[in-house]
Amino acid sequence: MTFYTGATFLIGNVSGDTSGQDFEFAGSLTSTGTMNARFDLFSNAGVGTLNSSLAAADRLVLSGGDRLIDMDLALFLGDPNSLLNWAVGDAWQIIHWGSVSSGNRQITVSSLTAPTLPLGYVWDTSALNTTGQIFIAVPEPTRALLLLGGLAAHVSRRRRTVDA
Repeated sequence: MTFYTGATFLIGNVSGDTSGQDFEFAGSLTSTGTMNARFDLFSNAGVGTLNSSLAAADRLVLSGGDRLIDMDLALFLGDPNSLLNWAVGDAWQIIHWGSVSSGNRQITVSSLTAPTLPLGYVWDTSALNTTGQIFIAVPEPTRALLLLGGLAAHVSRRRRTVDA
């Protein structure tokens, strides 16, 4: 199945769901541009672990044999239960890869709309192509240091005067 730019793939909260739903698909999935994908998060232990209950979040379950899954997503994470207990390490499996080999997993997240997290926490989608999970993380200190270093270099460069 091919999704075209702007197409919407809804698993979550289509009819007021109160727990996670699975959408099982056995064919190939591709997108020709960025497509919208919605998954709802329904429960959260808030203790920094995988919310492993099947009802914790909507999931795309890929059944069948090995094949290419290549999608560019504008990912929307819904929060119909207004979850509050966010903790670093909290995770939800939103894609179950089944027998799709790691070389055929090509999910790119172009944009992310998700519940607001406490200050200093971020949503991390880097494990979608391996475990199919999204999780809450703290940004790497090296990124912040690089940004700070670049800003300092820029400011110091602008302060230099040229003697004539």
